[in-house]
Amino acid sequence: MRSFQILFLVLFFVIFILGASGSLMNLKTIASNQFFRILRPVFHILHTGVLLMFLFLYIYPNQPRDASNYPLYFYFNILLLTVFIYNIPSAVSYLLHLITFRKNKPPLIPLCGLILSAGLATGLIYGTLWGSRQIKTANIELNYPNLPADFDGFRIIQISDTHFGGLIQPKKRIVKTKKIVDEIRPDILLFTGDLVNNFARELEGLQQNLSLLTSDYESFAILGNHDYGDYTNWDSAEKKQANFDAILEAFR
Repeated sequence: MRSFQILFLVLFFVIFILGASGSLMNLKTIASNQFFRILRPVFHILHTGVLLMFLFLYIYPNQPRDASNYPLYFYFNILLLTVFIYNIPSAVSYLLHLITFRKNKPPLIPLCGLILSAGLATGLIYGTLWGSRQIKTANIELNYPNLPADFDGFRIIQISDTHFGGLIQPKKRIVKTKKIVDEIRPDILLFTGDLVNNFARELEGLQQNLSLLTSDYESFAILGNHDYGDYTNWDSAEKKQANFDAILEAFR
C-alpha cells in the first residue's frame, strides 16, 4: 500500500510539472515578450503555492482522514482541479504546435488550446462554486398493482447524503430545502443517511434548522456509512462511540 502511495505521488508531481511547463510555453508562444515577462512570475507563484498547499493538506502535517475543515479542502480541490484542467489541454496543444511547427506560421493550435483550457476551467469553477449550490428535485412516480387505495397519491420526500460539514452556508441550504419541501407537502419525509462526513461537530448550530425542516411532517431517518465515523482516525474507541452517539441524537 505504501509503495502504491509513493508511486501515485511521483506520477502526480510529474504530470503536474509537465503540464505546468507545457502550459507556460504555450502562453509564451501566444503572448508578447513584455506580457510574458509579467505573466511568468505570477504563473510560477501560483503553481508553487498549489504544490505547497497540496503537501500541507495531503502529506504533512495534515491528512485528509483527520480533516474537519472541509471548506478549506473543498476550495483547494477546486483550485487544484482548475489548474490541472487548464494546464493539460494547453500543454498538449503546445506539443502539437512543436510537431507541426512551420516558420512564420500563426500560433493557431496554441491559441485553440488556450481557449479550450480557459473554457474548461471556467466551466469547472462555475459548476463547483455555483452549480453545486442548486438544489434539484426529481419526481419519481411509482406504480404497484397491489398497493392499497389509501396510498394513491401518497407523497414521500427522500433527502440523502447531505454531508453538512462540507457544505458552504449549510443553514441557507436547509432554509432553501424547507421551502421546497413545503411546496411539495409530503406525507412522509425520509433522511437516508450520511448526515455528516465524520464528526458530530459538523452539526453544531444546525439542530434548530433541522428541527424546523421536519416539524410539519412525519419523518424517519437511517444512518449512512459516514455517520459511523469510520473514515477518520480516533484516539480511542470511547471518543468514536461518543461521536456516534451525538450523531444518533441529531437524528431524533
